[in-house]
Amino acid sequence: MNQVLNIVIVGTGRLSTKRIYPYFRPAGMKFLAVCSRHRENAVLKCALTGGMPIPIGKR
Repeated sequence: MNQVLNIVIVGTGRLSTKRIYPYFRPAGMKFLAVCSRHRENAVLKCALTGGMPIPIGKR
């Protein structure tokens, strides 16, 4: 039985982007949202993951 696990990402740092996030989809996880203090980072990571951007903070 194939199940999809929905996830929300908090933080868009270089380490997680290169070493963690690439393994989520092959493991059957689906990105729902990406949260970052910087709107540009949230939008960029959403383009890569398919999630919805959630900017937090004032930057």
